[in-house]
Amino acid sequence: MQPKPQSRDAFELFQSHFDQLLNPRHELIQLARKIDWERFEAARHYY
Repeated sequence: MQPKPQSRDAFELFQSHFDQLLNPRHELIQLARKIDWERFEAARHYY
């Protein structure tokens, strides 16, 4: 008898989000929070 395949929800229960693995005090993380990313996305769709 084979084990039941687990649903994706059960698998995701133990996964961390990528931003939780990073040091929030790191300079690059702080800089990334200050950048207006929506402006870049809007410009990308414009051209």
